[in-house]
Amino acid sequence: TNMLEIQQLRDEKEKVIKGLEKKFVNNASLLVETAIEIDNNRKEIQLVLNKIQEEVNKLSAEVGRLMKSGQKDKAEELKNQVGSKKSEIKILEEKSTQLQEALYILWWCCQISPTIQFLREELRRKM
Repeated sequence: TNMLEIQQLRDEKEKVIKGLEKKFVNNASLLVETAIEIDNNRKEIQLVLNKIQEEVNKLSAEVGRLMKSGQKDKAEELKNQVGSKKSEIKILEEKSTQLQEALYILWWCCQISPTIQFLREELRRKM
């Protein structure tokens, strides 16, 4: 695809900024820095999601063991914890999706900015 990859932004930041500026993208440096920051936040959320999912898996396995051994009260207690953690997962997944959407919007702004600049110049020429 033509969409800049985040890794490219990290590895070739100055080159990408200069390329965007050549395309008349305003605030190219700010856009690149913001994209990297958003991706860092997304990665942090993913680490937390992975940790919580591990906890859910362990708790779920424990629920199974408790049910088999007839300790239904303890199992129900752990089921409630699993439900709570699954709610946390859902919230974090929504945040991760929002960050992905924000990255897409930044990319879109970089794509549309040169077109807007071109149209402005064309209008000026015709006036």
